[in-house]
Amino acid sequence: VYNITANASKPYYYSISKTKLDAFELRYRPEIWNEKASPLVEGWGYRFTINLSLRDYDVGDQVNISLWKSYDKVNWVYVNSTNCTDCTSAKSINFYQRFSCNDYLNGPILYFKFNASDIYGLERESSIFNVTLEKDDIRFIVVQGSGTSIDREGLVTGLFQVLVNDSDMGQPVGSGINGTFYFSKTPTPTWVEGHSVLTNSNSYLTYNFDPTCEYQAGTEYWKVEVVGEECYKDEELWPPEYTIQTYLVKGQLKNNLLLPPQNSIFNVTDSITIRFNVSTDCSNDGLINDATVDEITLIHGNEEYPCSNINNENNGYYNCTWDSTGKPEGNYSIRISTSRNDYNSNTTLYPNRFWLENREPTYSNLLVTPQSGGWGDRYIFNVTVQDPENDSVTCWLYVNTTGQFILKGNQTISTPGNCSIQVEDFTCQDIGIASFYFEINDTFNRVNTSILNQPQLNKDLVLVEYVQGNGSEVNRSGDYYTTFKVRVKDLNRTQTKGTEKYAITPNGTFWITSDGINFNYWFNVEGDGNGYLSLDFNPNCSFEAGKQYWIAGVKDDNCYIESNLSTNITFYVIGNLFGSIIQPNGEKYLRGSNITVRANVSDECNNLIPLANVSFESIKGSEIKECSPVVDESNGYYNCTFNTSGFTPQYWDIRINGSKEYYNSFSVVENNAFWIETNPILFAPRVIPEVGGWGETFTFKVNFTDEDLDTLTVTYTLVGPTSQPSGTATAQGINTEVSWSGITFSSTDIGEWVVWFNVSDDFGYSNVSKNFTVEKDDVAIEYVEGNESTVNRVSGSVLLKLRAVDIDNPNQLVSYQPAAFWVTTDSDTPESWGPTISTSTDDYGNFSIYFDPDCTYGVGKQKWKGGLLTNDYWKEVNSSLFNITITSEYQPYITKPIGEILLRGVDDLIIKGNLTDLAGCGGVENGTVDFIVPEKNYVCIGIEEGNGIYNCTIPSSVLGAWAYGWYNLTMNATRPFYPYAETLQPKAFYLADDPDLANPTVSPSSAPWGSQFVFNVTLTDLDQDNATVYLWIRRPGRDWEVLDNYTYAGATPGTGANIGFVWNTTCEDVDSNIEYKFNVSDTSGYKDEIYGGTFSVNKRGVTLFVTSGEGDKVDREGSSSTQLSVRVRDVFAAQFVGAGVNGSFFIESKEGIIKVADVQTDPNGYLNYTFDPNCSFNVGKIEWIGSVINDKCYVSTNISSYLNITGQLKNNLLLPPQNSIFNVTDSITIRFNTTSDCSNEGLIPNASVSIELKSPLGIYEPCSVNN
Repeated sequence: VYNITANASKPYYYSISKTKLDAFELRYRPEIWNEKASPLVEGWGYRFTINLSLRDYDVGDQVNISLWKSYDKVNWVYVNSTNCTDCTSAKSINFYQRFSCNDYLNGPILYFKFNASDIYGLERESSIFNVTLEKDDIRFIVVQGSGTSIDREGLVTGLFQVLVNDSDMGQPVGSGINGTFYFSKTPTPTWVEGHSVLTNSNSYLTYNFDPTCEYQAGTEYWKVEVVGEECYKDEELWPPEYTIQTYLVKGQLKNNLLLPPQNSIFNVTDSITIRFNVSTDCSNDGLINDATVDEITLIHGNEEYPCSNINNENNGYYNCTWDSTGKPEGNYSIRISTSRNDYNSNTTLYPNRFWLENREPTYSNLLVTPQSGGWGDRYIFNVTVQDPENDSVTCWLYVNTTGQFILKGNQTISTPGNCSIQVEDFTCQDIGIASFYFEINDTFNRVNTSILNQPQLNKDLVLVEYVQGNGSEVNRSGDYYTTFKVRVKDLNRTQTKGTEKYAITPNGTFWITSDGINFNYWFNVEGDGNGYLSLDFNPNCSFEAGKQYWIAGVKDDNCYIESNLSTNITFYVIGNLFGSIIQPNGEKYLRGSNITVRANVSDECNNLIPLANVSFESIKGSEIKECSPVVDESNGYYNCTFNTSGFTPQYWDIRINGSKEYYNSFSVVENNAFWIETNPILFAPRVIPEVGGWGETFTFKVNFTDEDLDTLTVTYTLVGPTSQPSGTATAQGINTEVSWSGITFSSTDIGEWVVWFNVSDDFGYSNVSKNFTVEKDDVAIEYVEGNESTVNRVSGSVLLKLRAVDIDNPNQLVSYQPAAFWVTTDSDTPESWGPTISTSTDDYGNFSIYFDPDCTYGVGKQKWKGGLLTNDYWKEVNSSLFNITITSEYQPYITKPIGEILLRGVDDLIIKGNLTDLAGCGGVENGTVDFIVPEKNYVCIGIEEGNGIYNCTIPSSVLGAWAYGWYNLTMNATRPFYPYAETLQPKAFYLADDPDLANPTVSPSSAPWGSQFVFNVTLTDLDQDNATVYLWIRRPGRDWEVLDNYTYAGATPGTGANIGFVWNTTCEDVDSNIEYKFNVSDTSGYKDEIYGGTFSVNKRGVTLFVTSGEGDKVDREGSSSTQLSVRVRDVFAAQFVGAGVNGSFFIESKEGIIKVADVQTDPNGYLNYTFDPNCSFNVGKIEWIGSVINDKCYVSTNISSYLNITGQLKNNLLLPPQNSIFNVTDSITIRFNTTSDCSNEGLIPNASVSIELKSPLGIYEPCSVNN
């Protein structure tokens, strides 16, 4: 910036000087260079980098750089701009730009330039540069269809879906891009026809493919391609850029049972042949000769019998032979299961296919072994059985021992054979003569044998075994018992079962000695169900203490023979010992003197017992002192002497312990048996409190004991951080408390202390000490302000105030000490204390904060407290808990639905929204949320998902009663500690009707090509969107193809609207059983499809006319020929056909009628053939046929005619030979044969022959001919 000063002077004038401030500025224009774009060639959606270098020497100047584009370098369009400030040095300015397909279509060369202008209006423009736009690259992403499996049988489709992505733009292409799906019919990937589809709004190419019988079962190939799009390059889903895509066509196996015929009848033991064939869902597959026959099963009731050794006849037929031997009588069903790779397996059941007949069995050799024995023995019952079919039979044994026959067992055997049934379960009650018979059952027939009166059942033999009581001991006194137990083994049943078996409740007796020799006592008992005989024995004074004996055995039993133990069993009778202390008896002894103890020992039967093991013990509390040795006086008395040195003063107890073989030991205590004298002691020193503040008063205490009851002086002395005075007191007695109170300290005395207590008398002294601590004073925190206050988390604060008071010395102020507050963060968690909020006390001990909560603190009624922090004189302590209510504010947001379309009466409406805390604390949970549809005043109560998200569902049953169209949605919320809030989402959802198709028709159902076919269907769609109806056809073995479509705007009448299509057919449309269907999709995205059925476009009929060759004659020899011509007339069009209609000519040969040529009509409709006969044809009148055949447009039709073939005869003279010489008058034989022009015809008989001889005179003479 420059000023201008003007100076002027002139004689006689005052000089003058004028200055113009900021008169002008000198500024630099922006500089531009190195403008370029990268890359130079790429797709229109690619992210191009467009940059330049810029410099403006003006400090602080701001330069605006704008980018412009043009298709012709004449008309420019603004693209983008940016600013650069203080760009005094070179700066690189970059633009990152994508373009549109319109830029490519209007280009493809796209020109650029930059314009730079600063705040002073100075501008500079760059040179023009350019890029070349291409179509964008696309990539396929297979979503569904890779490796998918589709059943070929029935209307089963496989979904094939591919996402089309614009790889230059880095996003899906959107709707309307045309793609084509191809599916191979064989494992060789050949592409015959495609299925064109458009991408939907989500950029998916989708096709539902239904394979027909043209598609082989097995793994086939598929691909998709996009070709010819104006904005995108061609792309194919195929190697090398993609992996090969396959799909699996699954065929269906079919089983057909041929043998045996339905309702056949066979006898058991017959071999039955089962034969069937296997085909598929497609007749062109023929019979399958390599199927796996998984099972051939014959079923009778609940039983199944496999037929094995299945034979594959290798022609699609399979068989097996089933042996019916041993099988039950009745109806049999047959189940056949087959499988094959790439085919769904087949299991077919043929119910009640045939009947199997059975006959009655016979018997002999009815007997039982042994005929007599114990009831516990094993008895074998036998019968021999024969059966005509050698069926397995079941023999049921019935035995009578008590008046009625009881089933005892059964056995199934093969016949002929023996039924042998073992019976091992007779009981004692069965003793006597038994009888038995067999029932024989071959499943279909039942026969009873005669009754045999055997066997004889007797008592069982037993063995008595020892179990319990040997060496046992039993107290003689009181209710003490020992158990004697034996077990009675049943020898018959043990042998029968092969395992140990015992008598059942046997009767028995126990015999017992009282003096170790004589069995003076016996006891009768009843055994238990396991064979045990038990006696609970309680001896008295009749039985001597020591070793005794017992035995036991079976006696007086109805089921078992009597038997005893083979040896005597030992047991021991145990007596009780008692002791009685005679001396000492409460006397006093000086510590260190001797004491003699004396006692006697007796038993429960009042007998004194010598030779016992006796010990004496002196006891005081936990102290035990044993006396040794103990003297046995041999008369039941015992004594021992001990010294009292080391004994604790006061009373002692004496315990006597005694034991002897076959007696229970004893232990007796004599309380306060003697007294020991001792010296005084101090104990239990105490300081109250042991830890106390320097402002408190302390009390010292100690316990004093003198067993002599002397009065003594007790003193205390203090040892600690400072010097303190001592104290004294008098004491007398045992466990007497000595106390000094009112002892004080100052703040300088804080630390660890020891107090010593001392006492002494003429015989000794005692001292004891106690540690204690003088610490900081205790403090109480008193409430001042803030309890039950409320604060908003979004804005605001509240005062929290407390006061610290010295409890130990209330006159002492707690001034200028560090303090703090804490507030809980979760009202439901009492210990969820937030961070420390520090402060300090004032000169009166008050401390406070202004609390402004953030997201650390949850809403609700929280707890708060305060307290002192660490300091030199007072303890850290907190206040009681107080309440503070934290509130906040939120905003509701509806996230779903927004512009969503639903099918009325079918789709549920899922609603979602969130509550967001306005303090920045995220989602708000535990709210009460209502979603309201204002048009219906319908309220849907929100359900919380977590993190502040809420949902609810309006069921389709509710929505089904509402009108079609758009609806708004309101969300409101309430929650404790938050104010009410709501929001509105306009046009939140749309209730749509899905289109419905009905009444599909086609007319006519069959007609020649060239006919007009009319298709109709009824469309019902009750909402206001548009619906497009498509007409599809599918020719046999091909995919569905669209013939036409029609868009219906708005709602149809309630009864629907008719949608019609007209199709004019050509020869290319000829086919039978062409399927047709309709589908519809509306602008709300709903669809429907209906299958119509089939119709046929037929070939046209023709009329043939022979125009040449009828009755013609032609020589077989040489190159003679004749023209055969037939003209073809189209019956439907009533005119002759043109060129290209397929035909054939057939001519009668020696082998019959044969085809000689395939031809096509010429432009005038003629089928022509030039016939030159050869030796394959006979001479004479032969038939020829002209036909239209194997033509795609016309029905095969024949016309017959005839022609004549002439052969050539050949004569061969055999006799006389050439140059023969004969005499006049000789008879001369002339012999020859006749053949034709065809050697394969041989000699010709019955030819018309004449023979003439020419003389030297030129005269001909005839010769008679013999054939």
